[in-house]
Order: sequence, then C-alpha cells, then structure tokens
Amino acid sequence: MRRQKYKILYSTEKLTLMLAVQLDDTTAFDQLVARYESRLISVLALRIGDREQARGLYQEVFLRVFRARKTYQPRARFCTWLFTIANNVACNARRARRFPYPLNPGDSGAPVMGPLASKCTVMPSHALDRAEEAALVRKAIAGLSER
Repeated sequence: MRRQKYKILYSTEKLTLMLAVQLDDTTAFDQLVARYESRLISVLALRIGDREQARGLYQEVFLRVFRARKTYQPRARFCTWLFTIANNVACNARRARRFPYPLNPGDSGAPVMGPLASKCTVMPSHALDRAEEAALVRKAIAGLSER
C-alpha cells in the first residue's frame, strides 16, 4: 500500500512540473530536462545506435515538449507522453538515415529521385522488375508465329 502511494506522489510531482511548464515556468522546464536528460539519451542511443546523435535528438525531444506544452493533457503518466515523443524522434532519425535524399525538389541541394518525387507508392526495385518482365513478355510475343 505504501509503495503505491509513493508512486502516485512521484508521478504527481512530475505532473506538477509539467503543468507549471504549461504556465511558462522556465525553472520547472529546467528541472524536467535535468531529471530526464540521462535516461532519454540512453534510450535514444539504444534506439538509433549512436550516442552522439542521441545527444542531439534529446534536445529535439525537449524542443517538441516545449512546443507542445500548451496543448499537453495529463491523460497518461508524464513519462509515457515524453517517451512517446522520444520514440517518434528516434524513428524519424532512423528513417532519415535510411533515405537521406529529399522527395521534393525544393527541400535541399541533394539529388532528387526523379519520378519517385511524385509517385512514392511504388518501390523502385518493383518498378524495375515489372519493366523487365514486360520487356520479356514483348520479346516472347514477338517471337511467336502468326498462327
């Protein structure tokens, strides 16, 4: 019984800090950052495999927390909300690492993927396979007798 009371008080304290952040209390925000910095960096490093990049991503997580502070609703525990944001940031970082080129021509100076910029629904390898199959079928049809 005492253990549950401790957990409730512990989460209430973080909730109180986040509610103070909603009211633009910078001291409360600094306390949240200090409490979660090392845990977030560790979790992000495990998710993306690079501790240095995780340090940058943890700052992105808290930037998102700060931006969303006015719309925060305490429906779940604060750390659940925070680590959901961290998970989304890590997924975005992994996705960006996998596909470093922009899909839209105006995003940066990196090369654009041509027709894929407008049609992202077909994988390039699948389109190539279909083109090869079509060429083989045409060749086979051309080789058939008139009869």
